[in-house]
Amino acid sequence: MKIQQNEISLPQLITLLCIILSICSCKSEVECALSMAGENKQELEYVIDHFKKTGDREKLTAAEYIIKYMPWHKSMQGSCWSYYDAADSILSGSGHTDVILEKLHQLSLEYSDSISFLYDINYINADFLIHDIDKAIEQWREGEWARHLSFDEFCEWLLPYSCSDSQPIFNWRDSLNHFAEGYIAHLNECEDYLNNPRAAIVRVNDKLKGMIPKQKWIHSEHGYPIFKPEVFIKLPGAKCDEYADIATLVMRSKGIPVGIDFTPQWPDRLYGHSWCVFPTLRGKTSMFNPFAANPAYPHYSHALFAKVFRRTYSPNEDFLSLIRRNNGHVPNICHNVFFKDVTEEYMRTADLTVKLDNTDKIQGKDVYIAVFDNFDWRPVYWGRRRGNKAYFKDMGCNITYIVLGYNKENDLVPISNPFTVDYTGTPVYIKPESDRLVSFRLFRKYPMFQHVFLVHSYLHGGGLEGSETPYFDHSENVSSFPEWSLTSGYEKVIQSKPYRYWRFCADSGSVADMAEIFLYDTEAGKPLEEFHLSNQKDSFANLFDGDPLTYYSVSDTCSIGYIDFGRPIYLDHVSYIRRGDGNAITPGDEYEIYYWDKGKWILHSKEIAKDIYIDVSNIPYGALYYIKGLSRGVQNRIFTWDEENEEVKWQ
Repeated sequence: MKIQQNEISLPQLITLLCIILSICSCKSEVECALSMAGENKQELEYVIDHFKKTGDREKLTAAEYIIKYMPWHKSMQGSCWSYYDAADSILSGSGHTDVILEKLHQLSLEYSDSISFLYDINYINADFLIHDIDKAIEQWREGEWARHLSFDEFCEWLLPYSCSDSQPIFNWRDSLNHFAEGYIAHLNECEDYLNNPRAAIVRVNDKLKGMIPKQKWIHSEHGYPIFKPEVFIKLPGAKCDEYADIATLVMRSKGIPVGIDFTPQWPDRLYGHSWCVFPTLRGKTSMFNPFAANPAYPHYSHALFAKVFRRTYSPNEDFLSLIRRNNGHVPNICHNVFFKDVTEEYMRTADLTVKLDNTDKIQGKDVYIAVFDNFDWRPVYWGRRRGNKAYFKDMGCNITYIVLGYNKENDLVPISNPFTVDYTGTPVYIKPESDRLVSFRLFRKYPMFQHVFLVHSYLHGGGLEGSETPYFDHSENVSSFPEWSLTSGYEKVIQSKPYRYWRFCADSGSVADMAEIFLYDTEAGKPLEEFHLSNQKDSFANLFDGDPLTYYSVSDTCSIGYIDFGRPIYLDHVSYIRRGDGNAITPGDEYEIYYWDKGKWILHSKEIAKDIYIDVSNIPYGALYYIKGLSRGVQNRIFTWDEENEEVKWQ
C-alpha cells in the first residue's frame, strides 16, 4: 500500500545545506554565515564590529548566535503592510466567516507578486539588528520577567529578532510594547508577583482574550499570516499556530519569555496543534492557550501526545542529518528545521524497539514511526533500522503506531504490524487471526472526547408520550430514556392502545436535550417517515431532520411540539441520538468497515445503517479495524474489539 504523504519540498534547503557544509568545513559557523550573505555581508560584519567595540561580551556573543543560524531563516518581504491595511478593510466590514475568509484568500492572490519569503541573511539591516539585540539584552538584564534565564536560555526564549519565519522584519519590541499591556507595570508592587513571568502572562493573555469574541480554530487557508495584532484580532478565526505566533510576539515585546510548543499530529484525531509555553521561576516550563486559557488551566491536560516539539531559533542537527542522508527525501514531519523534542515534559515516554516485516523492500536505514490521522498513517518521528528491528527514542506511551520506510520506488510503505505501546514501553502488536472470526455492534464511528462529555448536564432522562388527541389531555408515557445516556440507544415501546399523536418530554425539573429520535413500527425495517409536525417555535423539528448536530432542548414535562401520524399506530421501539458531536451511527448513513492485514486496509463491508447501530459480522478476530463514514464528516477512527467486555477500544 502506498502511504499518502506530503513530503518536504526543500530543494533550496538541500542546496543551502550543501553550501553550508562545504563552506563550514574550514570556517567557523559565523564565518560560514557571512560567506552566504552575498552583498549583505557588509551589514552583518558591521553588526559584529559594532558589538566588539562596545566591549560587551554578552552582546557580541548574542550577535554571533543570531548570525550563525540566520542562513536557515526567512521573513515575509514586500508589500506586507499594504496587505495588512487591505485585510483590515475587509475585516472591518460585516459578513459570514466563509465569505470573509474567501475575500482574504482572493486578496492574497492579488498580492502574490508583491509578497515573498526570502532568506534573512541576504536582506537584514544592520541598524535594525543592532537595535533589536540591544533591546533584547535590556529586557533580559533590566526587565522584570526574564531575569531568571541563563544566557543560553535567553538566546532561545527572548533574543530572536522574529517569532516566526512567516513574520515580516519590523521593530516589534518597540511598536507592540504597550499593546494588550494590562497592568503588568504594577505587578511588582505585589511580593508574590515579583519578577514572575506567570503573573505577567495571565494579565496580558486576559487582555488578548478580551479583544476577540472567542478563540476559533480554522484549518483552511485564508491568505498570508497577519502579524499586525490590531488587524489579527478582527479575524473571525485563525489557525492555532497563528494565535500562538501573535501571542508570543506580543509577550516578547514586553520582555516576557514565551515560546511555542506543538505536536505535528494528534495520535487519536485529525490535525496537529500549537500552543504557548514559558520557563517558570521553578526551573520548569508551563503551557497556556493563547487568547484563551491561562497557565493555571493546563491546555489539553487530558490529551495523549506521540511527539511534542518546541520551536527554536537554532536548527535541529539530527533532523538536518536526516535530510542530508536522504537528499531531502523525507516525510513532512515538521514544516521547518527549527525544533527540539520535548515530549518527556508532557508524556510518559519510552525508547522503542520494533519488529519489522518486509525490510528487503525498503532502502536506507532511516525509518519513520507514524500515527493514524482519521484517514491515513502520518509520520511523527524518525528512527534507525538495524536488521529487522527499528529503534525510536522518547515516544509517547498508550498510543497506536506503525513503522514506515521508503521502498525502491521512493514510496512510503508500512514495514511493521500496527502496535500499541503500553505504559511500560512494550509494543503490543495487533494482527488478525484469519482462522477465527468475530462479530460486533457499533454505535459510533469516533471516540467521545471531553467536549461531548461536558454536555451531560443537559441530557437528563426524558420520555416518549402517546395520545389520542393533540392536546395530550389523556397521554401515556410509553418509553423512558435512561439518565446519563451520553450517546445513543434504543428503548422498547410499551403502549396500552394505538396512538396518533406523539411527543418527547423532559422529566420533572430537568433539562433533556436530544438530537434525533427515530420511531419504528412492529416491522422495524427502517424509521417511520410519513408524519406531520405541529407548527413549532422551539426547534422541535430538529428531532426529525436527520442531522445529529442539531438538537431539541426541552425542560418541561409538557412539550409543545408533537408529531401526527394521521392514524393511530403501534410502535415497536424508539431509537435516539443524544446531543453530541454528530459521530453517532445515524440511520440512512453509509459506512465502510476495514481491517488491517499484510500492510494494507482490507474492505470488509459497506453498509447503510437501518438503525442507530451497524452490525459487523464475521470479520477476522484480533485485527485493527477502521470505520469510515461516507455520508458526513471527517471524523473516522481506528479501533480494536475487546471481546471479553464486548466493547470498542478506540485507538
